[in-house]
Amino acid sequence: MTSLHPVNVKQVEEQPGHPDTLPDANHEHFIGALDKLVDETDTTRGDGINNVSETIHAPAHTVKEHPWLGKFIPGLETLASKYHVGNFVIVRGTGEKFFEAMPIYARIGMHLLFYGRLEKYLLERPLVEAQLREQSIKEGMVFDSPASVSSIPSFIQTYSIQIEELLIQDIQKGYKCFNEFFYRKLKPGARPIQNAEDPHGFCSAADCRLTVFETVDNAREFW
Repeated sequence: MTSLHPVNVKQVEEQPGHPDTLPDANHEHFIGALDKLVDETDTTRGDGINNVSETIHAPAHTVKEHPWLGKFIPGLETLASKYHVGNFVIVRGTGEKFFEAMPIYARIGMHLLFYGRLEKYLLERPLVEAQLREQSIKEGMVFDSPASVSSIPSFIQTYSIQIEELLIQDIQKGYKCFNEFFYRKLKPGARPIQNAEDPHGFCSAADCRLTVFETVDNAREFW
């Protein structure tokens, strides 16, 4: 996810909760938009874009910069102009607060999976899962292509990746495709483990946003 500057956090925090639905859009609209986003990442196409911050990894609140998305999903531009979609993150060591914006592809995928009444959800879920699987496989093939290396610099910039931590820092010569960079190796010691001798500790896999609870009962109280 991309982070908003701390000076903008208060502005986002004061906004009301965003709507859970886009009443004028249906699953066909969202699948069409997702298909278009995936196609645009294919740099072997004449209209392909190698800047991922302008395609699938574009923050949801920048959708107004992509007016064609509004043609696929009625109401999306209005939603994006009024509300930021993402999560608040606090750096425990400093207490600094950030708002991480959700990428457009994640917003579309979540809407496909969770939007609508239960009856409609149960009826359409197999179709939605099949369509999401199809797009995932297609995107995987795009990012397995040698041409996808040109998308790596924009990915680094979008997610503020620290190049000096990488074991292989030569992007053009060190990686055969975008997917190879996605599971990149870090230098030994780049991410020291805190309290490594403590058998009760564990690491957050792949730098994920991890939510943990001391007991199952505590987790049930939250959810």
